[in-house]
Amino acid sequence: MRAFGFFMHQGQICMTTRRHLVDAKLAKDYAALLAEYANHVPVGDPKTGQVALGPLIDERQRKHT
Repeated sequence: MRAFGFFMHQGQICMTTRRHLVDAKLAKDYAALLAEYANHVPVGDPKTGQVALGPLIDERQRKHT
């Protein structure tokens, strides 16, 4: 499964996959595979080069109300 585009840029630009068109007979298995993939995407500090998905916001923005 190629799902990287679904997580690329975390939706912060105008290029993201929002819908997956899957035959109804395959949808349950597809969703399970996508969830399994998502559970193994390395998340963390992108400066380390060890991650595929960085934070969506920084601490300053998180504190902003």
